[in-house]
Amino acid sequence: MIAKTGKKITTRKVNRGIFVFFFLCIFTSAQAVAKAPYFDFNVAPGLSVDKALNLIAAQAKSPLLIPYEQVRTIKAEGVSGRYTIEQALAQVLRGTGFKAEVNAHGVITVRAVSKPVTKENSNSLGVPEHNDAVLEEVVVSGIGGFRKSLLSATEIKRNTESISSSLSASEIGQLPSITIADSLELVPGVAADKNRGISSQISLRGLGPQLTAATLNGREQATSSPSRNIRFSQYPAELISAVTVYKSSPADSLEGGVSGTIELQTVKPLDYSEELTLINLRQTYDELAESSAESDAYGSRAVFFHIDQFFKDTLGIAFGVSGLDAPIASARTSNGLPVELDQDYDDNGILELGFPNTAYQLSFEKQRRGGAVLSTQWRPTDAWNWDFSLFYSRLTENKHREQLRYQYLFGLAPALSNLSIDNDRVRAFDFDANNENRIDTATILVDRSDKLYDLGLNGSWHNSVWRLAGDVAVSKAMQDRSLTNLFFQKNNIGALRFRAPFGEPSSVYPIEANQLSSFEGFIHQRADFGVLDIQDQISALRFDAERDAYLALPADISLQSIAFGLRYVEREKKYHEQHRINMHIAGQAVDENLAGNFFFDDLTVFDIANEARVPWATFDAQGVIAAYGTRDFSSPNDADLLDFWEVEEDRLSAYIKTNFEGNLMETPFIGDLGFRIVRGQILSSSYIEVLEGNEGNLSIGGVRPIDVSSEFTDFLPNANITFELNNDLFLRFGAAKLVALPPPNLLTPSRDLTLSTQQPRLRGVGGNPTLDPFRANHFDMSVEWYIDNESGIFASVYYKDIESFIVSGEENEIIDGVDFIIRKPINDTGGVVRGLEFTYQQAFTFLPTPFDGAGVMLNFNYADSSARAFSTRDENVEIDVAGFSERVSSAVLYYSKNNTNFRLQYIFRSPFTTPDQRVFADDSRLSISAGYKFNKTFRVYFDGANLLEEMDYAEFPESNELSRIDYIGRRYSVGIEISF
Repeated sequence: MIAKTGKKITTRKVNRGIFVFFFLCIFTSAQAVAKAPYFDFNVAPGLSVDKALNLIAAQAKSPLLIPYEQVRTIKAEGVSGRYTIEQALAQVLRGTGFKAEVNAHGVITVRAVSKPVTKENSNSLGVPEHNDAVLEEVVVSGIGGFRKSLLSATEIKRNTESISSSLSASEIGQLPSITIADSLELVPGVAADKNRGISSQISLRGLGPQLTAATLNGREQATSSPSRNIRFSQYPAELISAVTVYKSSPADSLEGGVSGTIELQTVKPLDYSEELTLINLRQTYDELAESSAESDAYGSRAVFFHIDQFFKDTLGIAFGVSGLDAPIASARTSNGLPVELDQDYDDNGILELGFPNTAYQLSFEKQRRGGAVLSTQWRPTDAWNWDFSLFYSRLTENKHREQLRYQYLFGLAPALSNLSIDNDRVRAFDFDANNENRIDTATILVDRSDKLYDLGLNGSWHNSVWRLAGDVAVSKAMQDRSLTNLFFQKNNIGALRFRAPFGEPSSVYPIEANQLSSFEGFIHQRADFGVLDIQDQISALRFDAERDAYLALPADISLQSIAFGLRYVEREKKYHEQHRINMHIAGQAVDENLAGNFFFDDLTVFDIANEARVPWATFDAQGVIAAYGTRDFSSPNDADLLDFWEVEEDRLSAYIKTNFEGNLMETPFIGDLGFRIVRGQILSSSYIEVLEGNEGNLSIGGVRPIDVSSEFTDFLPNANITFELNNDLFLRFGAAKLVALPPPNLLTPSRDLTLSTQQPRLRGVGGNPTLDPFRANHFDMSVEWYIDNESGIFASVYYKDIESFIVSGEENEIIDGVDFIIRKPINDTGGVVRGLEFTYQQAFTFLPTPFDGAGVMLNFNYADSSARAFSTRDENVEIDVAGFSERVSSAVLYYSKNNTNFRLQYIFRSPFTTPDQRVFADDSRLSISAGYKFNKTFRVYFDGANLLEEMDYAEFPESNELSRIDYIGRRYSVGIEISF
């Protein structure tokens, strides 16, 4: 454990007291409210439901959401007299088969209730197969699979007050992916960061994962990463019922999302009308993994879901479990060749390539994920609702990598011969270093386990004037990881023929040399061992209240309601990493009993035309580990202590939001205006090195603990307004000041000093516990034209003025009287990010049968950014900030009719920079998904991913040097679903 200096967060008790005091005041005042307000209604009998409801909405001055197509031909009852809104609605809808509710914003929402959800008319998660979904909520779509899913998402987009995009569970569950991140790429502006073809983190609108917030059931999520970045692969897609991406920010939304907020939702059992049991089984296949006997190419996914209601539908229970056991194979080159031929190191007039130190890595991973969700919902009366939810996920990764690296040992490389050059890039060359070279072979074992727990209790109460809600939540994430690197070497290998891995996969295999397949001559080099433990816990209390106002204001504007609330958060994140390097048998010959099998001898993707494949020698990893002795991490040394850190946060936020409506030149509008105040304190703890001696004779005299605290307060005003230009054309505006806290791993006060006299100045690296948050001013405008219920054209322009950005920089520091240059995170002036989003979706219902089930959806996002960072490798080179992509787009061609569903999906992302400052080239993926429903109980599925076998290319921008290439191959799955 990290030793503390005794300094504590002083605001914690004060913030708790403030929260409790305001909670009691608001709750007491709400309970004292008198009877509901009454209105004078006059609606003649015999009108159609849509006309009757519009009259009620106008007489009560309430917004109205109704499924027009379903109610236009149905006659309504009349109502005349003084009633509450709820009483008047119940009267006019009596016997129509529809029901009306008034939500927390005073909006009247109408849905069908005469056709209850049954196995006969529901989809895989039990939602009616006709358009009777509650319009203000994201729910699973109905018949027609993807087509109805788009319809549901379109209705949500149409009726929300904020600028947002949604995905329903029917989309997510049937996409050819195993993570929510893959599915989110269908949302305009969303880009997924991939690792070996698996999407995990999300960049939004040109900004990286560190600026994208995420919630589960409205609750902030702990993370198993050192930063705040959400690892979306931790969330089984099968257990998530809906996802909404909020791009504009109302006052009641949680702070933290400068680029936007992604809200995940689990199932609410009382949204379903009867018992449902669902079983989904799939088998997966990794084409690349088939190429090696070391890996099983087949995996599996399984889902079990049960939803039930009791006590006259006042109590509901939903329980789901999922499992994933899948192979992931990839081939990688790293530390590659400079790609431009413009260097003559020895001034002999011959251009060389510098150091041709090239590594080739083959990786096989077994990924296992288990998840569970439990949701109970109790609605004893119409006024009360209680929700309890428990979410659990465990993701384990067992990685086995074999790496081959060629190194020139002494000085500069001599000239290369027989170069094969294409477009100024080297494809192949001969190299003879006069026996001054070597081959390294390495076995890398990584075992990682990520756990996530989310527990929450939410209660709400309302009458016709007040709506109150409280939430208590705990989110906890953990990561345990062990790393073993075993290195062996063979010296003086003579001349080799290299192939640089550019272009088609068939040219990836690099080296032609029989020495690689022989165990003779290999010696032990070293063994690296490491362990990592990360723990993150968030405890949060939240209280929200809203009161109807119905206050007329000037300029034909009326105030509809006032909402306000408090949120208190405690967060504690701990990071503990240890390393050991074992050298005690370095230089000794490798015991021939430790020799392993030739690795990937039949890996067909590495075939070279008309030439034999050349495997390389590998070794028995467990036997080598035993030979190196034990790995003792029980007693941390000084180097371990420098890799310990802990960050504690204490935050209190409050908001006020007003909801209004009105008319501007006979154009109706609704909107909200408010602000949020966030106050917090951060305490960062770690260790720093202690200097001994004077400037001419310095040494490190051990380490000591250090605590550093910082405070921040932010005032965050925001506004959203929507103009209904006509029934199908909407114009939306959003503006907000946004804030996101610095990543915890950048807040560590630790520093690692270098006392080398070869540098002109003493240097070091470290964190920065006094970093200011990311801050930005955001503006958004959206035009939405709804061609019909399934089709539309949507365009948005956005502008973010980032006042404060965090980049890597250097600062002078006086440490124990000695002048150092310390490279660390610093606050930069930021920059401007502006962009354009465009969506076109069209259902071809106007075509003759059977083509009327086809449709397309096209998304495009263009972003331009002046926010820049400096390279940590060359301080004179500017690079894009992590996560930025100029262009992100997707295209979907689908057919969805009767029992047949088909979808072809293409995703594109232009080059982007990763947090470790590699620049990845264009990324594109083609996938397919198909399904057929035989009857009400039985369905089949087929999915295929990365059908074009795209490879990932990355370079270091400051040297134009190939960093790595990843090849992952195609992946497939087939499955069945049974529901009853």
